[in-house]
Amino acid sequence: MSYVAVMLLLSSAFLHATWNFLSKRAGGGIAFVWLFTAIGTVIYTPIVCVFLLFNPYTGETINLIYVVGSILLHLLYFVILQKGYTKSDFSLIYPVARGLGPMLVTMMAILLFNERPSLAVFIGTAIIVGSVFFSYGRHYNIQRQPGFISDSLRIHVRYDHSWIYIMG
Repeated sequence: MSYVAVMLLLSSAFLHATWNFLSKRAGGGIAFVWLFTAIGTVIYTPIVCVFLLFNPYTGETINLIYVVGSILLHLLYFVILQKGYTKSDFSLIYPVARGLGPMLVTMMAILLFNERPSLAVFIGTAIIVGSVFFSYGRHYNIQRQPGFISDSLRIHVRYDHSWIYIMG
């Protein structure tokens, strides 16, 4: 891997973690999501305009629908993430949010686009998701810890009289 690629990767990771840290520190909320969305729009609009000037869009309308859908899903994700940051610790919400992404993307690719991921994809997804939930279980008692997991997702798994209940 080239030096430039490593520096881009490290810069991206740093900026990503910094955004999440600032998000938690600011107390979150819709105003914070709006502010960062507005800042991103101001920064990226000139870049996109220049790009489209030299590379006119000639694609299908369905591609624009995917772009708008992606924007809306990201906004929903940011709002839910802010809600999580107000309910629980950064050290819990950040890894759970990062770990759920690969799981949801893999599931949606299978369900919506009839994708057939390789065994390596399933193993990689299982390692990421398993690591997050293993870490969560080590540091937090899921039955007693109020927070994003128990309040928002409302999923509790418990073993009782030889039965496993999923309570919602």
